[in-house]
Amino acid sequence: MKRDGLLDEQFDVYDQIIHHIKTNSGIHQYMIVDAPAGRGKTFTIGAAIGDLYMSDGVRGAPIAFTGRAAAQLRKSGIDASTMHSLIYNPVYDVDGVFVRFEQKSREDIRELLGDYILIDEASMFPKKELEFLASFNMPIILSGDENQLPAIDKDNPNFNCMVDVPGIRVRLTVNRRVDPDSLGIAEISEYVKEHNAIPRVRRPGFSALSRSKLSSVSYHEENRFDVILCGTNKLRRSINNSVRRARGFDSDVPSIGEIIICKQNQMLGESGSAGKINNGELFEVLNVIDGTKISTFLIRNLDTQAQYSVNVYNETWITEEIPKDHKPKRDGAVSKFTFGYCISVHASQGSTFDSVLFIDEDVSYFLDNRKFRYTGLTRAAKQLVAAV
Repeated sequence: MKRDGLLDEQFDVYDQIIHHIKTNSGIHQYMIVDAPAGRGKTFTIGAAIGDLYMSDGVRGAPIAFTGRAAAQLRKSGIDASTMHSLIYNPVYDVDGVFVRFEQKSREDIRELLGDYILIDEASMFPKKELEFLASFNMPIILSGDENQLPAIDKDNPNFNCMVDVPGIRVRLTVNRRVDPDSLGIAEISEYVKEHNAIPRVRRPGFSALSRSKLSSVSYHEENRFDVILCGTNKLRRSINNSVRRARGFDSDVPSIGEIIICKQNQMLGESGSAGKINNGELFEVLNVIDGTKISTFLIRNLDTQAQYSVNVYNETWITEEIPKDHKPKRDGAVSKFTFGYCISVHASQGSTFDSVLFIDEDVSYFLDNRKFRYTGLTRAAKQLVAAV
């Protein structure tokens, strides 16, 4: 096996991944690869599964729960899909109009799985879906960071794959991101992990400010981030409104140049030519055709650069819901979007952004505050500002 570009502790993890996939006997179905951001986790796993395929023809199913996490894997050269795409097929009526998603047969899913399953950003993977994949009795690799937020799962609210699943555990600990201009991001993230508090200090790539400044439209006029992260929907909507006003957008529906986020898995186009967009993916609006009830938007995926045409109810931009009286044949395939300047930390998991504004909220009544802070802070690669 080749080990090009692997260093010190990565060698051992590389070997254990290959051994787990090739010799797994069912005694230890799971292997957990635990590492914070920047430790070379994806690079190490990609090297192992890539070499296995090239040397022995061993293939598997790399998956993530969200479209953005799957897109990050594909950027790294790992051909990944979402869990939803793996197990569901779109169903169309006789006119080619999308009706619903339908679960594939076990035989079809088993064929797609190949020889192993790789789940990235596994801390956010729900228990029910994991148990379904485990029923195929093949090696499963869980990759992620045990300190990040667990899945939004009302039946198992505290379940975290990276913590609660028994198996062979390996860790990567050495930070490979050595950009001296952003070393403070890792320093502050580690501090939060230990102390559950964000210090008001200034470090390379990191600064803190008072949350009171965010109420000023002028702040958002002068400061632009790739994304703003928060915890609650109420604050998310408020910040999105502030950013839009600061950038000169005053209509209820998006204008050209605005950033929006998909809120529901959707098939676009007719049967045979349809493409899929995933919940959590971010887009830029390229063009708008205004309608009295439904408007049409040409949008570009910020990760893949793929372009789509979507129809969205005008009221959905306000309510974030598709009207209950929606009729697919009458109204066409209608998508569910909202504005994407500010998104929840949960929606950002699996993503990395160069520049992040993280708004620290007390979310202890529905989330683990330490994991909320840690997950939000570790989304930044170059610049991190924390509003505390």
